[in-house]
Amino acid sequence: MAENEEFLRELHTGLALVRQQQKEINRRLGLIETALRDKEEKAEESRSDWWTWFLKIIGQAALVTALIWAGRQAGIEVAI
Repeated sequence: MAENEEFLRELHTGLALVRQQQKEINRRLGLIETALRDKEEKAEESRSDWWTWFLKIIGQAALVTALIWAGRQAGIEVAI
């Protein structure tokens, strides 16, 4: 009977240790997941910034081209 009680105590102690280790593992995994998510969001913002910049350049080029064309149609010479 004493052996069973001792075994159960050891088992309970071991389970408590495993639970504590699992909590620490989960905490660390949570930190890693948060860091990866933050990096992914920053990369996505960077891609978005480049895409916005590209569209602005295309839009500005189209606007300048249209204004030069309209000016020439109106008889206004534009020095480039």
